[in-house]
Amino acid sequence: MIQFMWRHYRIEALIGGLLFLLSVAFIIFSRLTIGADLSPSNDQHLLTSILPVFMLVSGLLPLLVGFFLGAPLVAQEVERGTHRLAWTQSITRTRWLARKLLVFSSAIFLLFGVLAAVLWWWSSSVSATHSNLATQGMWATYDVQATVVVPYALFALALGVALGTLIRKTVPATFLTLVVFLIIRIGIEVALRPIFLPPVPTFSHYDAIAGKFMTDTRVIAGAWEIAPPVDVDREGHQISKATLTSLCPQESPACRQNHGIQTLTFYQPAGRFWLFQGIEALLVLVLSGVLVTVTFWLLRRLPG
Repeated sequence: MIQFMWRHYRIEALIGGLLFLLSVAFIIFSRLTIGADLSPSNDQHLLTSILPVFMLVSGLLPLLVGFFLGAPLVAQEVERGTHRLAWTQSITRTRWLARKLLVFSSAIFLLFGVLAAVLWWWSSSVSATHSNLATQGMWATYDVQATVVVPYALFALALGVALGTLIRKTVPATFLTLVVFLIIRIGIEVALRPIFLPPVPTFSHYDAIAGKFMTDTRVIAGAWEIAPPVDVDREGHQISKATLTSLCPQESPACRQNHGIQTLTFYQPAGRFWLFQGIEALLVLVLSGVLVTVTFWLLRRLPG
């Protein structure tokens, strides 16, 4: 079985292996060169240039798994008619799929686990020596942690296989995998992740005695600001920009204090980081399990 799969998928395996090695080499190179530069200007470069590249890599590679491995797995066999030969041998169609999924999942777990470990080494070592990354905390590297990178890769595989089994056409299945994966991936990140747990509200106000704005630094330190701050009155009702301008044309701190105007910001505290990672990983793995179950159900009903 392994030898047959190697002959059948050796091109995809070689391309994937090359991309994996290039990604790991780039991460190590950036840590040993760019990451070693402790200048303040390099802090901003890391946040605006290097880190987004790593985010892209951690998001793109799982997508390629679904695109090149998942979607064609069943669809290509059905299109070529080779499924009749494969499923009329001593192995049943469900065992045929189960073995392939086991081999692919094991390879994905190993490769993406190594990739995520290298990314974690980069982010933890760089965060310890660069102030901007340290200030933003672990949330700045949320999407490069192994806890979510590996489940998303497995999810992409399950999604591609499910859509390929449903559509039974390789090209439409691959592009639909691309679209659906991006919708779900972005949807979780934008719509669900900020509210896995209720955000913590934090008020800041001007203290004339202290001569500065006061806020709860215990919440803010290393926290994730999930929405832009808004101005509120003493009762906590939001104040529009026009109302604020009419009350305090100069927007001076003293005027804001006289009218009881505070700034309200919602955060997810730093202490919730790994809990959020676990919640998202569990959610993605459950979706993957549902897709695999649906795939086996569809496979049993395929003609031939």
